[in-house]
Amino acid sequence: MESNISIEKTIVLLQSVEGIVKTHEKDAIERGEDFNLFTVMGMEHNETFTHSAIIAALLQPKGNHYMGFQFLELFLKQLGYKHEGEDLKHTKVYKEFHIGKIDDTYDTGGFIDILIQFSSGKTLAIENKIYAGDQPKQLHRYFNYNKENTYVYYLTLFGTEPSKNSSQDLEEGKHYDLIAYNRQILDWLEACYDICKKDSTVKTSLQQYIILVKKLTNTLENRLEMELREAIIGNLKEAKYISNNYQSIVFNIREQFRQAILHEVRNRLDSEIYAVTEGNTPDYHYSQIWVHLKKTHTIPIHFGIESFSGKGNNDGCLFVGILDHTKKYSDINLISSDRNYNNWWPVIRNLTTPEGNRLHLGSDALLEKLAAEKLETFKQFVEKTVSDIVEFIGVYTTQMIKIHEVELKLTNT
Repeated sequence: MESNISIEKTIVLLQSVEGIVKTHEKDAIERGEDFNLFTVMGMEHNETFTHSAIIAALLQPKGNHYMGFQFLELFLKQLGYKHEGEDLKHTKVYKEFHIGKIDDTYDTGGFIDILIQFSSGKTLAIENKIYAGDQPKQLHRYFNYNKENTYVYYLTLFGTEPSKNSSQDLEEGKHYDLIAYNRQILDWLEACYDICKKDSTVKTSLQQYIILVKKLTNTLENRLEMELREAIIGNLKEAKYISNNYQSIVFNIREQFRQAILHEVRNRLDSEIYAVTEGNTPDYHYSQIWVHLKKTHTIPIHFGIESFSGKGNNDGCLFVGILDHTKKYSDINLISSDRNYNNWWPVIRNLTTPEGNRLHLGSDALLEKLAAEKLETFKQFVEKTVSDIVEFIGVYTTQMIKIHEVELKLTNT
């Protein structure tokens, strides 16, 4: 342990924080905040159809919120964007704005999550990231759209910096800025809430979304935020020690679960037919287990279980699917409630808890359940997950073999 760290003070700090969190949870229950429509629909983490859609709709001056450009003006003020001379009522806002096919060098093309287009010709491009990873040259490509007349904002839960692979030679403060849900977006939403008419549907909808954003960013009410601040300030060394150990503890829980799944899948699948291999560990954005059919090892298509990091595809929820590097087999015959995800994943199936909820290893409540490998709960989660994986693989093995045969004929031809 670091020098001068007091075990007693660390325990007292944890107990203080626990008390604050319990008070927050009790208050949330009394206010009915646990019943949230986005949570009920399983849309909490969906960047495109929840977050980008809501933000773009609020920013649209001619939107059916009938608040004109007031929400847009508050947003620009929150960003510190100087818009003097712009006629905001003629501003257009787009979600998933297509800027062309991505070229071979990844310098142009793609879809901008939110594009604000002023009547002057200037544009603001917002890249919205909840849990998804950066794409090659992503911010660089968005800046190249309407170059010299566009400014880019990189939006994440806590103001995280983009990867160098995404920003390339762009400079923060000159070509792009960081914005965060827990600061600019939350402050903007609350400002919008304040100017809405009492008991209006727009105000109620904003309240629901504000609750969701606070949940995703672990934001407390002002009174509890001050209590937490005071508890931490009085124990800064102990708070730093807890913070430094948090990520390693979370990693260990996720990796224990991944290794247990890996072990059991290997045990249950016929080793003469299948090869089960490790993918990336949970400290990578995309963390997986791969299952290859030995008969079809020559084709770039195989089964995958992803993502044990709580981030990445499928809003970070764990799933089993078929990964197709050729991006040719989107016509796989889907079974039951399975679905097509994208060209890379032509079919996936959500993995669920024993209670039937989606498995999301970014959930603190779920990680607590999985924290002790010897607990009966841990064994139940592993059993349910492995059974679902093995069943999925069994269902689609025949189709995988047929794909292999087609590929083999094409190769021979």
